[in-house]
Amino acid sequence: MIVLPSHVEKNFSDEQIQKQQNYLQDFLKNNPRSDFMKFPDENRNLRKEIAKNFSTKKYFIHVGLGGSSLGAETLVRALYSEAKEKRKFFFLNNIDSDEVDEILSQIEWEKSLFYFVSKSGATLETMALMCVIDKKLQENIGDNYRREDYFVFCSDPKKGYMRELSSQWNVPCLDVPENIGGRYSALTDVGLFPCEMAGIDTDAIIKARDQLYTKLVSGNSRELAELSLITHHYFVNNNVDQTVFMPYSSKLKYLSLWFVQLWAESLGKKRGSMRTGLTPLFAYGPTDQHSQMQLFMDGPRNKFLYFVEVENTKTQLSIQTELTHKNTLMMNNKDLHRVLSAELKGSRDALAQNEVPFASFKLDKIGEKSLTELMLSIANLTVLVANLLEIDPFDQPGVELGKVLSAQYLEKSR
Repeated sequence: MIVLPSHVEKNFSDEQIQKQQNYLQDFLKNNPRSDFMKFPDENRNLRKEIAKNFSTKKYFIHVGLGGSSLGAETLVRALYSEAKEKRKFFFLNNIDSDEVDEILSQIEWEKSLFYFVSKSGATLETMALMCVIDKKLQENIGDNYRREDYFVFCSDPKKGYMRELSSQWNVPCLDVPENIGGRYSALTDVGLFPCEMAGIDTDAIIKARDQLYTKLVSGNSRELAELSLITHHYFVNNNVDQTVFMPYSSKLKYLSLWFVQLWAESLGKKRGSMRTGLTPLFAYGPTDQHSQMQLFMDGPRNKFLYFVEVENTKTQLSIQTELTHKNTLMMNNKDLHRVLSAELKGSRDALAQNEVPFASFKLDKIGEKSLTELMLSIANLTVLVANLLEIDPFDQPGVELGKVLSAQYLEKSR
């Protein structure tokens, strides 16, 4: 559910809102790029079979960059508890030598499964990490080392170097669907296989996706349409060019990182001679009340905030104390989540009094259904805002030059 405070400008006609709803309907029905909402989950049984075959593995190491990692990590960090389960999850999404070494030093090689994700099948950083890991496995396992016992791939279903390696090495390979870009791929095999390994209910995820698709394709998308118009209105008329994404939940901290890529890579574009975009800022509460909130409150009025509120938690931790400080007396016999909720309400009210625009996504609790609906709602909101900005939310031409130059530097350094 999307909640809009009274001070946010929303004077849009029903015709304007309906136009956005119609656009989303047409996109979902007719644009192949909407496959992230409706692709047939043909690999369901294969994913479960692979997960079963590797069920004795104690360590799961996900190797991928950007959209090949962020969505999967969002799902696992939100829905899985390492403290209560046996398997440990690591996400290698950078090629910093010190961090890579630190992560690899924590695993037992013979009890580890490495999941390499690259739609192209040849992402530079992913291939570099594969080479490092392959060599270390050879050193630590010895003559009994077979890649098929330690590797799972996820790549383009028909082509690419990783698909070739899958055949050469007899390594199982899952799919990044052809029409789905990395930042929209969280609820495909990319993120669903780690969920299988974590014991997360992937059937519930797909069911929630299908239910939301049915709702949106039937035209029931007024909340998203209105929020897209509001976001665009503040960008065009109020010089708001930054979007703060701020869930009040540590479990959803990685959702902010996923949002940053989705929003930046989808909306930061050239349109003719003009440059457009809403710079996303990472935040989560109440931690960032003690750091960034000062800027949000008193800094430049160029920000729109998206809050995520979680109404209920799985655990209730009661505050019971004999301390007599006014703060402890105020909190005594209340639980931690009630304190967190009060801080969220206080922050929003303070922002409202200062005319800082924001909206809230409200969840009953964190679970497969609610997280799926939230992530897909944000993805569709991105599509709607891109429509108003008259840009393509699915390409990323601005990153290609850097890749070319990096390759040139590596060639020269031989």
